[in-house]
Amino acid sequence: MLTETKARYPLAVSDFLTSLCRGLKTSVLYPPTSTIPSEFKRICWDKLQSALSDSTRVDLEVTRQNILTGGDIVYKSTPGEVSLSETLHRDGVRTIRIYPSISRDEFECLFDRLLAVYSRRESKDDIVNLFWEAGFESIEYEAVDSFVPAELSPAAGEVTLDDNAIGNIVKSEGEQPEAKSESESPATRDGVKFPEVFGSVQTVSEDEKAAVSESLEHDQEGSIELVSVDLLFDIAAAEQDYHEFLKVLDNIDNVFNRLLKAEFFPLLIYLMRKFRDSAADWKESSRQRSERVRESYHRCGDRIRISQITQILNRSEHENIEQVRSYLEELDSSALAQLVWMLGELKHYPARKLVCDLVVAMGRKRPEIVASGIYDSRWYVARNAAMILGEIGSEKSIPDLRKASEHEDERVRWEATISLSGFDTDAALEHLARLVNDPSERIRRQATKRLTERRFKPAFDAILSFIESESFGLVTPAEQRELFRALGATGADRALDYLKKKATKRSLFGGGASRHQRELAVGAMAELEDEESYRLLKEWTTKKGELGEWARNSLAKRDRVRMKTDESR
Repeated sequence: MLTETKARYPLAVSDFLTSLCRGLKTSVLYPPTSTIPSEFKRICWDKLQSALSDSTRVDLEVTRQNILTGGDIVYKSTPGEVSLSETLHRDGVRTIRIYPSISRDEFECLFDRLLAVYSRRESKDDIVNLFWEAGFESIEYEAVDSFVPAELSPAAGEVTLDDNAIGNIVKSEGEQPEAKSESESPATRDGVKFPEVFGSVQTVSEDEKAAVSESLEHDQEGSIELVSVDLLFDIAAAEQDYHEFLKVLDNIDNVFNRLLKAEFFPLLIYLMRKFRDSAADWKESSRQRSERVRESYHRCGDRIRISQITQILNRSEHENIEQVRSYLEELDSSALAQLVWMLGELKHYPARKLVCDLVVAMGRKRPEIVASGIYDSRWYVARNAAMILGEIGSEKSIPDLRKASEHEDERVRWEATISLSGFDTDAALEHLARLVNDPSERIRRQATKRLTERRFKPAFDAILSFIESESFGLVTPAEQRELFRALGATGADRALDYLKKKATKRSLFGGGASRHQRELAVGAMAELEDEESYRLLKEWTTKKGELGEWARNSLAKRDRVRMKTDESR
């Protein structure tokens, strides 16, 4: 009988520490008014009583990574989480002893002191100061006044403190028995296996489940928005039956909906991460469960949830915008189509700018999804899609941008023109050449400018056709000059023949228009790079009158252009 009790003891202590840590974690998430933390306190108290029933006291030895009892590891810290052992060890606590005479009030005082440091919500006092202020009667502890920084370094390993190294003991109850090293800790005790506990919380007891269910019913709208996400996922992981697992996931989805309704974004974001991480964790062990959790994650960006987010953003120009940004940044490309739809529903510029930036970032891998916005019946959605495709810069989007450049709304065509101007491919430049004849002046001039910069020869015929049309006489003098320059830049030998004839042709009835076109032709010859055009300009500089003056200006401009080109090389 004594052997059986001795074997149960480390298991009972392990169970107590597991409940303690789970209760601390839950209490950090819940407000003091919630019933769930108090239920966990009760459960933890029951676990402690069970451990004390198997021993004259609970002895805990604290190292940086573990908590031991009698040399057996009963708590093991988990990387990336707040660790109870590291929190105690950092503040100097090395041993804790709990006697059977402990009262419920004294235990809850211990719990609250641990919570204060665990969450760092109170003063700068460390755990030793808080323990000392509590004046425990049935709890004893030993702590070092100060500790060497190397104790906190993972590279230094655990430091075994002898009597001289410990220094002044805050509360001494005699000599401490020599602890076994972690490497010597047995995997079993008297033939009974016991876990290295808190690193895993996959097992959730029935009384914990019942407490959570009952508390959730009592809390209802009061604190459900602060539900313990980790605990809910622990319960899901503990379910062996897949249908029961689905019920838990359905409950988690319902919690998500209530959190979104309450606009509690910090916990929504944490829940989204839990969905994503759990799907990845279960991918190897249970693909079916992994896919079900991933469905929950993808629902965070479905039309229903995005519609709710849109309503929140439309309510005010700046309210909640940063929290919504954090929410949307947690989505993946599966939500991209809904974000493109969202652009057409947002009323305020800051929100549209936010979503545009996110769509650009997400759309780099899936530009075809963004391109679907080009075909939306709402002009502003098509405009935004054209702008975003330009930011993404994928050549796969050029056909869609060409479609946008033919849109009936000038604002859509303008964004498509700007986006096409960002490409250096022949396909994009060919579309720009078609826009030289667009009804919009700013579109024509942007296309002409880009074609001139790239000296795109296939655009020559389109530019010449516009210059020879009646429409040429209706555009501004500045645009006429740009068109002649583009003709020179794209035409080479063909441009020289045309410009030469235009520059030397006099009309008896053309008047000012004829004279202006002669000046433009001579000026456009500055864009040519062949020797024949240079010889002609040099020859014309000797002429008297307007032709000579125009030729000298054109030649000077050509020399400046060549000088800048040589410097850039």
